[in-house]
Amino acid sequence: MSSEDEQLHWSLFSSDGDRDDDWDELEVAEGEIFDEVSITASTSSTVSDTSSSNVHPVALLNLSLSSDEENEEEDEEDYPALSHAWAWWYHKPSGRSRISWRDNLYMITLIDDAVMFWHFYHNLKRPSELPFGSDYFIFKAHLTPNWETPENARGGKVLLSFCRSSAGADHDVNNCWLRFLVSLLSGQMESVCSYVNGIFVSVRTKCYKVGLWLHSDSTESQKRELLRITNELGDPGHPAFYKSHVKALR
Repeated sequence: MSSEDEQLHWSLFSSDGDRDDDWDELEVAEGEIFDEVSITASTSSTVSDTSSSNVHPVALLNLSLSSDEENEEEDEEDYPALSHAWAWWYHKPSGRSRISWRDNLYMITLIDDAVMFWHFYHNLKRPSELPFGSDYFIFKAHLTPNWETPENARGGKVLLSFCRSSAGADHDVNNCWLRFLVSLLSGQMESVCSYVNGIFVSVRTKCYKVGLWLHSDSTESQKRELLRITNELGDPGHPAFYKSHVKALR
């Protein structure tokens, strides 16, 4: 691992441990598969590689749950597989370098159950802690967050924007990100999931952006439905809007 990769490796991890502040305004139904779990860092699991994408060195840290061996089988039963497999991606700020956008895109881990999701969520930095120019993506495992990908090219994104200078913006974006994650991965959005490729949060100098990437074949009615859902998950003071990838490339 190069010194640059090692620095990036550690830069994504929060030093604050488990935090409950993100849950102040989030209600999770009792018995839902996305119950919180206790997480600690260790070195015991592995993460799959992909032939066409970078695998971020953060995946090599191999975090695992802190649990008694005798409870492992019970834990597996308590946290069933998700209805879809997902991949968590990180886009590193390019700064002044001439490295392509794709070359700064790294896959952190694959996620196929709630344990793995909370495992990484509790240990990775919150959106408000990431450097300017960073992005998190959680996409269906067979897709990559690139505009050029056929499943993305003719689609777009439904998003919310938070002005960073507004009071409480850091808290708002962290909560919004978590609400989107839980709603999508837990299956609460299953009726629209077929035309949602993934979820993202972007950290820019003046604003945060949180939203969904839509499939190339999504219809106008489906876009309107996603706008409605995004507004429900978001904040009344931040209305959702749609932006096509084609227009963004112009």
